[in-house]
Amino acid sequence: MFVLDRKNYEKEGSEPYKDVYYTGLIAHELVHTYFNAVTEEHCEPIWTSEGIARYLAGENSYEERPKRFSKFLNFFNSSMNNEVYHESRYAVELLIKKYGKTKFIKLIKQFPTITSKNIFNKLFKKIYGFNASYTNFNKLLD
Repeated sequence: MFVLDRKNYEKEGSEPYKDVYYTGLIAHELVHTYFNAVTEEHCEPIWTSEGIARYLAGENSYEERPKRFSKFLNFFNSSMNNEVYHESRYAVELLIKKYGKTKFIKLIKQFPTITSKNIFNKLFKKIYGFNASYTNFNKLLD
């Protein structure tokens, strides 16, 4: 939270200060707060939490869209790297734009019941009608 102080943004953050980055960071963290409340702090798979936070913070407007998905699904409950941030926001955007926000909300409301990647995958398929795989997410890009 220290970096949220505008005076500390450049000193503690990873990017030079710009209003769009700063307001995006504030929005990103507020989305995490809401997401944690809705999911009772069950944030797995991680790509959904980071994806919705970055998507709703407007970060897709100034970041290049991936040509293909190849890494974000690897981050169910493991430590993250930049790939989960970059790809997951576009995966979430595609899910919301192609299937509507109601399905995504239905998915995240079930997070307290998810105890494994297998249970998540079954729930995802039930809601979206396809397996959460790179092949299927890459089809959404076309």
